[in-house]
Order: sequence, then C-alpha cells, then structure tokens
Amino acid sequence: MKSQSFISGLIFQYGAVLSLYLSSFIFYFIVAHILPTYLVGVISLLLAILNIFYTVFALGLGTGMQHFISYHLARNNINTIKKIIKNTSLIGILLSATAFLFTYFSSYYISTIFFHSIKYSFYIKIIGIGISGDVLMNIFSSMLLGLNYYRTFSITNIITNISGYFIPLSLFLITKDFEYFIFGFSLSYTFYAIIYISMVIIFYFRLADGNNEDERYLNILKYSIPVFISGILGTSANYIDRIIVSYFVNLSYLGIYNFAIVITSAVLFLLIPVFNIILPRLSYIFSANDESGFKTSLRLLLNFSYILYVPAAFGISALSRYILFLFAGPMYLKAAVPLIIILISTSLFSGSYVFSNALSSTKRTRIFIISSGLAMLANIILSFLLIPVYGITGAAISYSSMNGTNFIILYYFERNFVKYDLKIIFKIFASSIFMSIILFYLGTMLSYGFINLLILIILGALIYSMEIKIFKIISREDSILISSLIGNIKVFRFILKILS
Repeated sequence: MKSQSFISGLIFQYGAVLSLYLSSFIFYFIVAHILPTYLVGVISLLLAILNIFYTVFALGLGTGMQHFISYHLARNNINTIKKIIKNTSLIGILLSATAFLFTYFSSYYISTIFFHSIKYSFYIKIIGIGISGDVLMNIFSSMLLGLNYYRTFSITNIITNISGYFIPLSLFLITKDFEYFIFGFSLSYTFYAIIYISMVIIFYFRLADGNNEDERYLNILKYSIPVFISGILGTSANYIDRIIVSYFVNLSYLGIYNFAIVITSAVLFLLIPVFNIILPRLSYIFSANDESGFKTSLRLLLNFSYILYVPAAFGISALSRYILFLFAGPMYLKAAVPLIIILISTSLFSGSYVFSNALSSTKRTRIFIISSGLAMLANIILSFLLIPVYGITGAAISYSSMNGTNFIILYYFERNFVKYDLKIIFKIFASSIFMSIILFYLGTMLSYGFINLLILIILGALIYSMEIKIFKIISREDSILISSLIGNIKVFRFILKILS
C-alpha cells in the first residue's frame, strides 16, 4: 500500500487547521456585526450541543481507528485493516442513526432545560441531522489518518472547514431567515460525511492483500471506550461553563464570552496540526519497541509545544482589547479579561497535548476517564460558584481550572516517559513576557487599525525570534531531532538552523 508522506501531511495539516480557525474567526467576525449578541449566543449553544452529542455517539471509535489501523499498517496486516474498516463502518452507520433519533425525540426537553423556552426545539431537531453526519465524519476521517492519507485528509478538511461556515452564512444572507442558518450547518456535516465515506470506500478497494493478524474487535472497543468516556467528560467540561453562563446570565453574554473562546481556540492552530498526525507516528515508534526514541520524541514535542504556544498566548493577551475592538466591536470588549485569563492558563498547561498523545499511542486510554472526569468536576463546581457572582470572568476561571486539572493528572501518569526541560521552559516564558510587555506598551500608543495590528504582530514575532537565538532556547542538536521527527521540510529546517 502506498501511503502519503508524513512531511506533506504536516504541511497540509497546517493548511487544514489554518482554514478551520481562519474560517471560524471570519465567520464570528461577520456574525458579530450582523446578528444581535443573543443570537450569537444561540449559535454558540447549539454548536455546543452538537459537539457534546456527536462525542457521545461517536463512541471514541475515531481515535481507535487512527491507532489500530496505523498499528497494523506498520506490520503490513492489510487483511486485518480491511476487517476493521468493514466492521466499524457498519457500527458507525448504526451510531449515526441513533444520534439523530435521540436528538429529535429529546429536542423539547433539551430546549426547555438549556434555552428555558420550547421555541428553540425546532432548531435542535435540525441540528440533530448535523450531529448524525458529524458522527460519520469523525469515524471515517479517522480511518484516512490511520491509513496515513494525511494529504487527502487535509485537503478535504480545508474544503469542509471553509464551506462549513460559509454555507450556513450564505443561506442566512440570501433568505434572511435564522432557521436556514442552522439548516446550513446540518446540511454541511451530512454532505461532508458522504465525502469521507466515499474516500474510505475508494481506498479500501485499493488495499492490496497482506498479512492477517488476529485482532478481536473487542480490543478496539476496549481501547475506544475509555476515549469515549473521557471524550464525553472532556467535551462536557469544555462546554459546561457556556451552558451555565446561558443559564445564570443570558444568551447575550454567552455570545460575548464565546468570542473569547473562539480567539483562544484559534491560537491552537500552532499545535493541533502536529498532534493530529503525531499519534500514528508515535504508535509506529511504540510498535517498533523503540523506548528511547519514544522518550526523546516526547521531550522534543513538549519543548516544541511551549515554544510555539506560549509567545502566541502572551502576545494576544497583550493585544486583547485591540483585537476584540477591531474584530467584534466595542460590545465585545467585556471579553478582554476572560480572554487573558484563558490564554495565560492554557499556555501554562499546553504540555497536556503531548501527554495525551503519548498515552493514546501506548494504549493507556483509560487514564483519560480520570483526567476528563476530574477536569469536568472542577469546571462544574467553580462554574456554579463563580459564574453567578462574576459572570463571564468567573466562567474563564472555571474553564482554566479544567485545563489545569487535566494537565496535572496526565503528567502524573506520564511522568516516567516525559522529562521537562525546566531551564528551557523558563526561558520561553521569560521571553514571552518581555515581548508581550513591549507589545502592550506600543498598543496603547497606536490607534486602532488593522495595519497597526499587523505591524505589532510582525514586531512581536521578530522580538521573540531574536530571544530564541540570544537565549539559546533551541540547541543545534534538538533542531536536527525536531526536524527529523516532524518532517525534514526545507523551509522548516532552514528556520530551525537560523534560530538554533
């Protein structure tokens, strides 16, 4: 079987994730200017329900597909892979149908509980179609990643990410009817599910015969169920603060708070592409019993995650009011403090993405149940305590507690595999703080404008790059190892050579 290269996959993954967050940002930028804040809150809450329900009904099989297909691909067990794809396809279709029926018949109760009104039940029924399609999307797109079709997955993702936001937006602008906004989301997810299913069918029939190693489907379920449970807990933990904001405050403040979450999520563009395709890579290393290589890979990825995420988080925090005013308007300046709280806390705990991939690749997914459960518990407790008193600022603190709890638990179980370079991490934070102070000072002197914002961003990147070089944050040896792990891309290798 001819799989697509990791290097080209990484490039296209960055393109795919950039398209997702850029489309999301543009979408909410437009929505913030054409809809009242309470309707932005309605969209946010409906998408929260979609994400929670699709996580429930996907049964964690997406992660299972990535790991087991990649694992058997390394051993050339092609016949085993075919059997896995066939069985999972049937299960996926059944789960998708169940998701739609459940959402449809429970729409009245969901509307009453979360929206405090039955008038939103029709929107929930419509979004049920999207939930059904999203379940299939998750399972079948993960099959492509497991088969190492990184580029195909990424190109498809780019198309779906862009159109997934602009199809509903276009329908609304044409009809001026908010119902078509919601219908557009569901229509998009259903269409994309059909695309991914078609691709898997094509690649399935291209698979040549190979070895046949016995793999009971029970093993896949044992691997996936902990991911399923932790996924439910983790996704609920991610959205519980927004649900409680809508309950204790109102949908308008939920719309404002959601914009802070959108910006925070956009910063993850720097990390997600690597970690989306690093799981099959780590699974491959683990299957080869290369413990030393596995530990070295995790150490480098840990440093890499902080090098990328921390300066971005501090830089955006320094320019938070500037960004909110330009992209959303003065009504959304109330999201500045919550945005800063979430960004700074997430930068402290960005290493959890590495821990999570390490645990998945070594089949210790049951730990996710503990971490996600405690994270959700922390978010729920603090949300009920803080949101009624401090509003969306309390929601930001609650959201941050979830990230911290998850980090501590994952690190505890992964501590034997991961070694922190405390000296390097300290240099990264010190450099980022210094850079953000300069940006904040300059931001107060310049008038609001997109050109000025672009100048500040470029200046921040140049300052941080100089600090990396001066403080020797990246050694020459590590730059070579990082390049070989992520992919020997010429431009990437050249940048690392300059900075090390």
